[in-house]
Amino acid sequence: MELDTLEPDPGNTGGGKSHGVVVSAGISQADFFIYPAPYTGAFYQKRSFTMKQPEASIAIQVLPKTASGDEVIRVVDAVIAYLKSTGLPVFVGPFETAVEGDFDRLWEIAKECHRIPIREGAEGVSVYIKTAYNPREGVWSIEKKTAKHHG
Repeated sequence: MELDTLEPDPGNTGGGKSHGVVVSAGISQADFFIYPAPYTGAFYQKRSFTMKQPEASIAIQVLPKTASGDEVIRVVDAVIAYLKSTGLPVFVGPFETAVEGDFDRLWEIAKECHRIPIREGAEGVSVYIKTAYNPREGVWSIEKKTAKHHG
């Protein structure tokens, strides 16, 4: 992640805006403001930084062994709910779900996708995973690969 140098803004030209990072999945530019510096009352000016593309992405298909088709959907929905709860960019497709982020975290998530169906009552589970990994340059984001098809 590249970050511009922050410079004090004693005249509050930043307008006293709220703080925080505003980022959408697949967006490589973010703007932020910082609260007043302690004890000085000076605000910092708005700065932008460019985020590195995600290091890795996985496409994961979970096939639980259950008694009925409706039960398969219920268990797969539990896995999808977990994936969405991770806070990472997620794209749900008809056959698999794509997730992007840190390589090691994605493998921890993939392991949990094996465990959830068992906790949900499935007798067993088959999980099919595709990965893309490029720690130096990153991989194309879900947004870059799909936005033109879902605009």
